[in-house]
This record gives sequence, C-alpha cells and structure tokens, in this order.
Amino acid sequence: MEFISTRTNELPSNKHRVVYNTYPVAFDVVGGGEVQLLSYLREIPQLGFNSALFDPWHPCLELFDIVHFFSAMPGSLPFCEYISQKKIPLFVSPNMWLDDAIVESINLEPIKAQLDVADQIICNSQMELDNFSRILHLPREKFTTVYCGIDDVFLLPPDLSIFRKKNKSLSKFVLNVGTVERRKNQLNLIRAMKAFPDYTLVLIGNMRDLTYAEECFSEGGSQLVYLGPLLRDEPLLRSAMAACDLFVGPGLMETPGGANLEAAAQGAPLVVTEAGSTREYFRDMVVYFNPTDEKSLEEAIATALRKKKNDNLRPYICKNFQWRRVLRPLADSYTQFLKASMP
Repeated sequence: MEFISTRTNELPSNKHRVVYNTYPVAFDVVGGGEVQLLSYLREIPQLGFNSALFDPWHPCLELFDIVHFFSAMPGSLPFCEYISQKKIPLFVSPNMWLDDAIVESINLEPIKAQLDVADQIICNSQMELDNFSRILHLPREKFTTVYCGIDDVFLLPPDLSIFRKKNKSLSKFVLNVGTVERRKNQLNLIRAMKAFPDYTLVLIGNMRDLTYAEECFSEGGSQLVYLGPLLRDEPLLRSAMAACDLFVGPGLMETPGGANLEAAAQGAPLVVTEAGSTREYFRDMVVYFNPTDEKSLEEAIATALRKKKNDNLRPYICKNFQWRRVLRPLADSYTQFLKASMP
C-alpha cells in the first residue's frame, strides 16, 4: 500500500492522490464511520490511487487531486466550503440515514449546504441515495452508491474455540458489537433479553455515552456481560461472533452496520433493525424488527432462536462485500470525475 505523507513533496507521480478527512473529534470514540474511512484509506491504493489522512498542521492541499470528507456532522461545512473555494474536487460521505421521519427532528440546512458544495456524494446504499436526492432536492447524477465492506480477516474460517475457552461460563449467549449509545439501542435489547433468561447478553464496544451505558449496565444486571472494546482484527472478536447463538443489531437505524456485516461473515445468525438500508444488504437471510416497537425485538429474537441457521448468509456476504470489490465504483467515480474536470 502506498500512503502519502503530506509533509513531503517527494510523491509518486504515477497515481492520482486522495486525502481523507472528517470532523475533529471523530476518532475519540471509533465507530463504523471511522472504520469505513480507514478502510478506504487502506484499500483505495489497490485500485489505482495514492491515499493519505489530512493533517491540519501540514495541509499541503496543493498535493492532492481529490479531497474526500466523511460525515455531515455540525461544523463540517466550513472545511468543505474552503475546499470548494480552492477548486479541489470534493467528495463527501454523509454516513447518516435520512428519511421523512428523521427530517422532523434535525436541522437540514447545514447538511444541505455541505452537500451543495460537494462535487460528488457517496452513499452506502441505493435507498440512502434515493432519500438524500429526494429530501434535499439534489440531482441524482451527483451521487454514487458505494456499499460498506468487510476486512479480509473476516473472510477467514471462524474459530469458535478461542472465545469459548476464554469464557467457559457463557454456554448460551446473544451478542451485540457496537458503540454503547442511544442510537444503537442496546437498552431495548437488554429489556427484550429478559424474556430469555437462559441466555446471557454479551456487549462488545466503546462507550460513547457514559450515562446511557450506566443505564444499560444497571438494567442488564447479571444477565449482561460487557467485554469492552476489541480491535476489529482481534481473533477473540471474530471468535465471539462465530460462537454466539445469535447476533443482534438493535440500532434505531443502520446503513447497514459494519458489525452486522462482519458477524454475518463469521457465520452468526442475525436479528437486525429494519430501519435504514439493512434489507438492501441482507435481503431475506436475517430476521428484521421494528426498533420503535419494544415487543417487535423480543419476537424477532424468539423467531431467530427457533429458526434453522441460514447457511447462505456467510458465503453471500464474503463474496459480495469485500472492501476491494465494493470500492470499485468509488475508484470509477474518482476517475470519471477527474477526467471530466480536466481542461
């Protein structure tokens, strides 16, 4: 992999150069969007582009052919406007779910302003693209769909024994991996699990919202085991996904949730929220539920625990969602835009 240092002028000249940036505190608690950004950074050189992380202390923007910004968080607009004023092609990945229900609860103006100055907008699904284009009145030709992917390490055969040897008391368990915060909806999962007292609920991930985490731990009691965060390439994480009786992605919305994809690639049966673009990824191979209906999650867990495991899910995910495969449309979009913008 060829990574550019923005502190030197000695850069390879045989490839175009892409620099990635996001809002300042994004990596304080790493979530799916940050993992996605780093995956782009790591994998896009295999598809013909040099890549670098933006360094605000040494911007060196004149060295780059494309700036790719992740997130539509408040405060992102000034950087994107600056890049636009510099006449550097700007790609933006909003990394958020937008639908008619959400529109009523958020301020769309800064999001619309940020996406107006973008040259290309990268969405994680066709559903996401459709919603952004319709709700924000943006031309469809300004968008490209680039699906989320899984790292190559998740293509390896799963090893259940690593987790089972380390956690011998967890003979029957349901697993959730994700940052502990309200939009990930772990509290409702904890409440739904009370209907299944023979199963332990295992949570893995960073705590983004400490107050919410305390609510979860208090409600979960002895049925809940929190293992903290694990690195994505850590064998124990993959083994937990392979060993669980059920993996649940209870988020209030997902596009589609990187951990959901990874767990599916490790052979775990899935229950996932129907809010977001999950159906576009998992089709009819998982059990869905309505995240605004507490009873719906309980019923989905019961259904999934009764059902025979779908043996088609793992090969389908491993074949179709490798990063190098899903990033080809992004590389094509970079190339086409650069060709079109040449004098």
